[in-house]
Amino acid sequence: MVNSSSFDIISPIDGSIVKTVLHTTNVDEILEISHAKQKEWQSLSVDKRVSILRGGVNRLVEAEAKLSAELTALIGRPIRYTPGEIQGFAYRANYLLELATEQLKETAVEESDTYKLSIRKEPVGTVLIIGAWNYPYLVVVNTLIPALAAGNAVIIKHATQTAPVGDSIRDAFVQGGLPPGLLESVHLSNENTEALAVHPKINYISLVGSIRAGQAVASRSTSRKSDFIKVSLELGGCDAAYVRHDVDLTKAASALADGAFFNSGQSCCGIQRIFVHESKFDAFVSLFESAMQDYKLGDPRNPATLLGPVVTEDAAKNIMLALSDQQGSSRVLRLQVPPEFSVNPTFLAPVAFIEPKRDSTILTTEVFGPNVAICRVTSDEEAIVRINETPYGLTTSIWTSDPSFVEGNAHLFDSGSVYMNKCDWLRINV
Repeated sequence: MVNSSSFDIISPIDGSIVKTVLHTTNVDEILEISHAKQKEWQSLSVDKRVSILRGGVNRLVEAEAKLSAELTALIGRPIRYTPGEIQGFAYRANYLLELATEQLKETAVEESDTYKLSIRKEPVGTVLIIGAWNYPYLVVVNTLIPALAAGNAVIIKHATQTAPVGDSIRDAFVQGGLPPGLLESVHLSNENTEALAVHPKINYISLVGSIRAGQAVASRSTSRKSDFIKVSLELGGCDAAYVRHDVDLTKAASALADGAFFNSGQSCCGIQRIFVHESKFDAFVSLFESAMQDYKLGDPRNPATLLGPVVTEDAAKNIMLALSDQQGSSRVLRLQVPPEFSVNPTFLAPVAFIEPKRDSTILTTEVFGPNVAICRVTSDEEAIVRINETPYGLTTSIWTSDPSFVEGNAHLFDSGSVYMNKCDWLRINV
């Protein structure tokens, strides 16, 4: 139930209320304090800022058990995996802090008896991070640590479902020594978030989310009359894999099932489309069907569970609506929802559509559920064409025993990252 002052966060596991969160009503006051604190923070040396930030990372890690259980309750990811996100936050944060001293130092360019040229990296002011719920710690850390280390203030506006994550990050860093008010967490409606994007005291926006959210924020951010604001956006994917004729099919089928169904398919770089060379198609489909059997739904609070519910009832409805028919498929591989979870609409079992229509939803739009399409292709050239048929371009996964094929053709795939014999494998150092 939502009213003007608060909202309830409902667990996808059992429909219980995880937390009631107050909407933020004092945004102007928060930004005034943030602005003042940023000037003080900027005056500290990089080494001092890095030392303080390490304290915040350590406090977050110390709360791993509590935060992992909360994350499972919030989004339904199995408890066997949620501690890995806290550990991943720490790994990325510490890696970025290692880089900070070198990357943020003043760089001498040229010097003579009469002049000195150098480049100094200055903070922009206050950075707004609009976070996504599917990996709520990892999507924040990539901007949070560089921004704070560089001397900026940060405001986190997290997704409604994971609003407590922003609070937990703030609290850990304040406990670790960060000045109160430099890092804040706010809880706003979509309309008020768009309004915040044009606030004169916001100097940079980083958003991970849907295309619709990105378009809204980007559009509003250009409406500021007095100046321009920099915006970075990461807006989802409909990522593909290509299984060539020369690969270990068992390994490929197992890894791609994980790429498709891990986190209930709710990964920006998860695999939604698999193209298989025709000479290996039938064998791959058979092996993939076997690999699917590992992804049976279960209670995510049980450490043995590999697959839990999708994040909300609305998400489940949108997935079911997008895939309301068989997508023109010649065959559908579908696991069953166990009877004990059938009354809960958020528990969606994995589905693989075999050779759906070329213009089907599963091949053209980000569905963000435990669903995948498997299609045959006759050649490498056809695979490249098919993979590039969507406007999404986060990653492409190529399965082959020939590194020269990947190295020689990676530039032909319209993707930010191209993997060989891996998928959904994000690294902070590239």
